[in-house]
This record gives sequence, structure tokens and C-alpha cells, in this order.
Amino acid sequence: MLSRCFGEATLLQTLQSPSDGITCCDFGANFLFAAGSSDKLVRVWEWVKGQGFEEATFSPLAGHRYAITSVRFSPLGTMLASSASDGSTMLWNTRTGVRIHTFVQTNGCAVRLSIFAPNSTLLVSAGDDGVICVWDILRRALLRSLQAHEATIQAMSFSPDCKYLLTSDTVGVLKLWKDLVEPVNDLVDTSSTTSDTTDCLVSVVEDAHDLGVTGSDFASTQETPADNVLATRYTLATCGNNPVVKVWSFVIVHPSNKWNPPHSPASGSGRQSLVPTPELGSPVSPNSLGPRRENSFRIRDGKRESCESLRRRGSSIRRKHKQCQVSLKLTLEGHGSDVTCVRFNASATRLASSSLDKTVRLWEIPSGTCLRILEGHTRYVACCVFSRDGSLLASGSNDKTILMWDVKGKLSLSADLAPSLSAFRDKLSGSSFDSMSGPPDATVLEGGPKSSESHAALREVQLLQRIESQNGAVNTCDFFGNNLLAFGGGDKMVHIHSKTEENLRFQEVESVSPIEAHAFAVNQVEFSPCGKYVASCSADGSAVLWDTETGKRVPGNFGTGRNAIRTCRFSPDGKLLICAGDDQTTSAWRTDTGELFMSVEGHTEAVTALAISPDSQFLATACSGGHVRGWAIASVWDQCLMLQEDAHDLGVQSCDFSPSAGMHGSESYLLATCGNDSWVKLWKIKRDLCTPPTPSSLLLSTPPAPASPLRSPKPPPGAKLVRSLGGHGGNVMCVRFTPDSGEFLVSTASDSTARIWSVHLGDCLFVLEGHNRQVTSCAFAADSSLLATGSLDKTLILWQLPEHLVYQSVAASRLRGQPIYALDWTPDDVISWLKRSLSFPIDPPSSVLDNFDGCQILTLPETEIASILSIDDPEHIQELALQLKWLRHEELNICLPEISSNIDVPHEFLCPITREVMRDPVVCADGFTYERAAIEEWFLSGKLTSPMTNSTLQSLAYRRHSQLKRAISEFLYDDPSEPLSE
Repeated sequence: MLSRCFGEATLLQTLQSPSDGITCCDFGANFLFAAGSSDKLVRVWEWVKGQGFEEATFSPLAGHRYAITSVRFSPLGTMLASSASDGSTMLWNTRTGVRIHTFVQTNGCAVRLSIFAPNSTLLVSAGDDGVICVWDILRRALLRSLQAHEATIQAMSFSPDCKYLLTSDTVGVLKLWKDLVEPVNDLVDTSSTTSDTTDCLVSVVEDAHDLGVTGSDFASTQETPADNVLATRYTLATCGNNPVVKVWSFVIVHPSNKWNPPHSPASGSGRQSLVPTPELGSPVSPNSLGPRRENSFRIRDGKRESCESLRRRGSSIRRKHKQCQVSLKLTLEGHGSDVTCVRFNASATRLASSSLDKTVRLWEIPSGTCLRILEGHTRYVACCVFSRDGSLLASGSNDKTILMWDVKGKLSLSADLAPSLSAFRDKLSGSSFDSMSGPPDATVLEGGPKSSESHAALREVQLLQRIESQNGAVNTCDFFGNNLLAFGGGDKMVHIHSKTEENLRFQEVESVSPIEAHAFAVNQVEFSPCGKYVASCSADGSAVLWDTETGKRVPGNFGTGRNAIRTCRFSPDGKLLICAGDDQTTSAWRTDTGELFMSVEGHTEAVTALAISPDSQFLATACSGGHVRGWAIASVWDQCLMLQEDAHDLGVQSCDFSPSAGMHGSESYLLATCGNDSWVKLWKIKRDLCTPPTPSSLLLSTPPAPASPLRSPKPPPGAKLVRSLGGHGGNVMCVRFTPDSGEFLVSTASDSTARIWSVHLGDCLFVLEGHNRQVTSCAFAADSSLLATGSLDKTLILWQLPEHLVYQSVAASRLRGQPIYALDWTPDDVISWLKRSLSFPIDPPSSVLDNFDGCQILTLPETEIASILSIDDPEHIQELALQLKWLRHEELNICLPEISSNIDVPHEFLCPITREVMRDPVVCADGFTYERAAIEEWFLSGKLTSPMTNSTLQSLAYRRHSQLKRAISEFLYDDPSEPLSE
């Protein structure tokens, strides 16, 4: 229905809630709208041309037991989170209305709100007990929780770059947090998920509103001062139990390592102004964060400095972070009663506020002018929200209605705001990019392996192939990549199989295999990281390297020849082959020369297993007595650094390090062990315990005094047991992590089964029953899509893992340790971006590979970067300058620039999922192009089908659409009148 007009804003439509008042609402992508009410239901509407908003066929969504307190769409709109007073937060599929998962708040307290992190991977919920719960959507698990406030948390919001989370409570306290949603590489201890808040709290604002804060929202645009690209200004709006709205400025200077490139002048030169000084607030000096101004606050030496009174109410600010400054920029007055909600539009030029005075006010930012007063509700207004494009404003009230306001007064119910998928496909037909929209070439795919043939197969582990070993048991197996498989056993031979192109089955490489390797049974085989060699060891006392292309023995003997060698493994960097066995000694040999690098002793029984940390710095050995020892991989230090006694009562059979823990800044290694007590155990080993003294300190230190005969020397510290996995009915013989991410663990046992475990949840996901005798060994393919198990029944079985399991492993690997923002890039990230973005090859000097980080790529002039990279060709320099220009626009202006309504956006620039302009287009297996973050979120929500056709995808992989990316960047950022910087 069409109602009164207020200036430009008009009432476009009224939606009714049949039974109770509206408590919360939110807009999703493609004009999807959701609202919660006191009747325990969540209703979802979608735009239909000619009718306006119509309730979706799967609406309402039922499941909560008490009133709905919060509804929020995920950033790309594929999921919806609803929270209620019953202490639960439910995750819904927005395409089908199917409930994906239910998260239950710690202590079961009422949840007041839940929000998604801007990168879609995490969900944060909070409520009456003042506790924040951070949920991992990928793993459907609690990542961490912390006691953030003493009072009820009423409002939360993320900064647009996902680096900071602001929380506020019913006594008026604002708190700004950092690192709460950083990827966690270490396994969370199940005994306690409560985090220490000391290092996470950045700033505290007390008495932000008289009687408590009821709402908050960060502007989607973050501003960068012209004189300091490393400083970021965030704009925040808050409201509370008083009639005012406040707009705050948080300015944070990000730390950066100072470095002068080889071609740069003196320190500090080369930094340029990349972004105009924002309209909101004054410029910020890089050193002092600006002069002292009215309504600004500063803390020195950790003590509160006296500060001016804020408008109408003094607020006290305690800054925990040395580089953070908080100031109140605007106080918006006009409401006649308490304000219930505040929300920015997408461009942060408008702010909407709702109130108990039955009105919604529309404010201009940064001037603070009240543009419109929207009246139409008969009772208090509980919530308001803008559509993604800012054209609509919805307000929900206790009068059981939702009013849809046309902000600019130019829309009608006949507007085609959300075309159907078929209509969208029709508009894409004939695109100039059609020739590049076909399914991506498998050789250039990234993001996931090939899919199964049927949808049912995506959810179960499939027995793919059974390989018979005619003359003996299979004791060991290993993969190289996805196409090469080796195994050995009682027949004393090493067998090498490869995947055929015709039927995708593994067959023995007849020109190489079998290799007559040893005089006795083969105990272990393992490929070198490069795949050039395969190592084998045996009870005959030898460890041998074999050339995988010729099957010939590589000169050199890596064993003593006197005692049986139980295990041999390569270091992840491929430089060492480490062997151990019955002589209780572990020896590390150089793979290039065959020379002995180090040898350690300490076990009093046979060494049955060993594992090397993913950074090749730490070695774990285990023995038949049940003890695990840790050693530094260093020729100058042979002392035991870690001793975990009685790790398994009746002896340890196998151990393996997680490939992710201990990397990307993680403080601990994660070690899995198994033994004859039927248990699989996960241990956390602190990295600082695993570092030996440096050679220089060894030379300067005095030898330790001999131990007193009356007192034994202090033993090394032990590992921390974080999880025990029980379920096997016999001795557990082998454990292995998935090689890409360590998300999953497989174990094999004498009960004739193999089990697949979720490392982070501790759940047994699958029990594999295919062997009829003891299962001795296991190995994952490189992308975790295949699993091999070997047994005493003389067979090796190849299993195909379900697609959702494979995707979770791939996604975890991709999300872990990869900075989202260029400011956080390492030199490797910078080089990767350059190679991906430029059409010509680059060969950067070693100094660049070591030092050139994200700070440099954002601050140095294009000509200087070209000089550093040794780029001389004028056309290549021009292309580099364009790519840098686009990168800096995207990095320093988080939201896309506002596009004039008079300009027609080409349909091929729009993502089919969000119907918004893409920033990082990728081509998927269905031949359509999507925004990378949108298709990632689509998979994250559990959907393994094409968003356009709804058919099962043959692969979850994708490739970047570089040509389309360039066209979009030119459309958004290029100004013909703007010259490139020299």
C-alpha cells in the first residue's frame, strides 16, 4: 500500500505480523528481508515484481521456544542467524529455510543478539550474562568465550575490516576488542574455552549513554588520513535509554616494521597521500594522532588524562591500546524518548534511528542534520534497517507492523528490484565475457577437488578400489599428491601405483614397480616432499631411498644395518630423512649427501614412531614403553627438550604432527599419538619449549654442574593433553592428519576398522569397515579427497571422502594464515598478488622476497615499486600502476564506491548470489561467475550445488576471472581525467 510522503521518503508498503509485536529485523542480499517477533517465529519476505514483499514459501521459521531477540543475515546473504531468550542461536539456509545448526549459549542464558563477522566464517552471540561466544561456522563449534561485561550485552558491531568488535551493555559501557575473531590455528582445549581478555581489550568508554546502550552500528566506510596510510578512522553510532544518538570516532594506528627498500631513499621517504582527508573529523597526524581538540580524549602512560565534558553527558574513556584514540564527533538530538536502534546505510551518508516515541528519524552524516521524521507506527518502534543498496528503509514496531520506506521516493511496487534466477541468466546471455564463462580448466582450479557423481555420494565415504597384495600383509602406505601411491609389507617389496586417466583407478607402474627392497618385511614407506624419492625401512636394519621415476636405489645407506628400523620419515622441508628402531637411537641423515646430521638417545626401549613438526624444527619420538620425547632438530644440541611419560599405557604405535598447528604464528604444535591402550590422544606442545640454545649462547655458557648423587636432575617438561579419542576396540596402529589443514584425523586399529575424527570437535565422523584383519596403516592424498588403508589381510583399500568433508578441509587450509587485507600481507602474499594480477612474469630480487610487505605495497610510489621489482618496460609499469591504484582503492575504501542511478551497471559485473558488483570474480564448475566471498559463503553454509541451476557441482573448485576483474576495476575506479601518479 502507498501512504503519506515525507519529503522524498514515501511509505511503500506495510507488512503485518499476525500475532505479536516485531522485535528485530534485517535486510539480506537481493532484497531478502527477515523479522523476528515475540511469537517465537522468524518471518522471511522476498521481493516480487508487481506485488512488493511477499512472505517466502518456507516462512515462518519455527524452532525457538521464547521471543526472538535478533535476526541477522550473513554478509553475502546465504545464511540467516536468529537468536532468542531461550539461549539458542539458529543458523538457517536463506534459499530453502532449512535449519543448518543450533548454537547454545554457555550457561544457557538468554541471547540478546548475534552478528556475523564480515568475512562470514564466524558468528558472535551475547546476552544476559555478559559473555561473548565466538562460533566457528565452518566447524559448527564454539571457538572461544569470554566474560566481556558485568551487565547484559545489548549491542555489538564489527568494524568493516573485521579487525575490531565493539560491545556495549545495559549500564552504558562500550568496549572495543581486537583479535577476538582471528583464525585460531591451535586446537582449543576442551576443558576451557574461556579466553583471557587482557590482550584483546583496546578501549573502554564508560557512561556512553545514561541508562545503558541499546544499539550500535559501525559505518561501512573506514577512512584513512591523508598523511598516514597506516592510521584508520572508524565511525560508530550508538543509542541508548535516552533521547540522543551519538556518533563516535575511533582512530587506530596499525604497527608496521620499518624497512628501507634497496632502491628507496632515506627512511620515511616515498610515503604518499593515497586517500583524501575524510569529511568526518580532522586529519590525524601520523605521530601524535592529531592536536588536542574539543571532545577528544587521550591517555598517556596508561593513565586517564582529564578531558572535556561531552555534550550533555560526560563520558570517561580508558584507552588500553597505545595507538587508539576515541572521540565523540556528533550528538544527534530530536527524539522524544529512548532510542532503540541505529543503522547506517551502505555508503555511510545516512543514519536511521528508531525510538519509543513511535518515530524513525533519518540523519545526514557527517553534518548531523535531521532530514526526515518518519511517522506511521501506532506504538513504539523497536528496530530499523536499510536495504543493502540504501534505497529502502524498514522499521518494525510493537504495533505488529513493518513499514517499508522508499528513501528517495522513486520506487513503486512494479520495480524489478530482485529478478528471478531465470531472468538473471537471460540478462547474462550474450555477455561479452561469455567466452570466458565456461567451466574452468581442471589444471587451473583452486579451492577444492573434483566432486562425486551423485548427491548421495557427497555425504558418505565410498570404497573406491581394493588393491591386492598377493604375497604378504600391507604394513605401510603413503601418497604423493593425489596420483601416486606407495605401499610395502610382508613381501619385502615396495609397490608404486599411479592413477590412470581412463578410469581414475590406481594401477602399478610396471616400469618401476615392484621394487625388491629389503631382506625382511618393509616397516614403513614415505615419499619425499618433492616426490622424487620414496624411502623405505625394514627389520633388516636398512633405510633406503628409491628414485620414483626409475625404481633404482639412490646411493647411500641411511641405517646401521645392525638392528631393525621401525620407522623412517622425511622432514617437511625435505632436507633430512630421520630413522629410528630397535637400538633406541634416532638418527637424522642429510638427503643430499647421505651424511649423518644428528643422533639422539634417551629411550630405554625400541623407538616405534616418530614425527617432525611442520616447520622442520622439532622432532617427536615414541617408544614401546609408552613414552614420548621431543628434540630440537639441531646438530649442536642433543638434549631432550620434552618428555611425556606414560603417554599410552602399553606402548605407542604411531604419532603425527598437525600440518597447521605451529605455523602462521601459532604458539603450539599439535601432536597425535596412538597406542596399545586403544586410545588416540592429542597433545599440545609449546613452541618455546622446543627451541634449543643458540650456538653463540652455547659458546658463552658454562657446562652444567653435575647432578647431586642425592637428587636426580630435573626432567624436561611434558606435553599438555587436550583431547582423548576413544572408540576403537583394539590396539590403535596408525594415526595421520589430513595434510592440507589438519582438520581431520584418521586412525587404524586391530579391530579391523579405520576411524575418521574431527580434530576440533573430537567426534568420530565415520567408521570404515572393509578389512577383515588388523588395519596397520593409513595415508591421505594431498587434497584429502582420498584415503588409503593397509591391512594384514593383504589388501590396500582406497576410500573416497565425502565432498563436504573435503571442502571443510580445503576451506580451513585456505582461511588459515591468509591475511584478508593488504596491510597485513607478508612478502610471500605480496609476490603472490603481483603474479596473480600482472599479465607479465616478474622475477623479484631476493631482498624483495625477504622484506617487501603489505605496508610497502600500499605506501611507496608506483615508480619506486617498479624499480624495486626491476620492471623497466613502460607498458609494464603502466599496468603495475593501474593494479596498484585499484588495490589501494579496494584496501583503503572497504565498501564499493556509490554508483549513480543514471549509470547502468553491466549485468555481467553482478554476482548471481548477491546481485551486487563483484570485487573478486571467480568462475565455478557450473560455468557461471560469482563473487569469491559469496561462493565461499555458499559452500560454507553446507550447499554443494550450483546457485544458478541448483544441480550438484562436479567440483567445488574455481578460478579467478582476471579479464572481468580488470573490467570491473576500470568501471569503478578509473577516471579519465585522473592521471596516474608518477
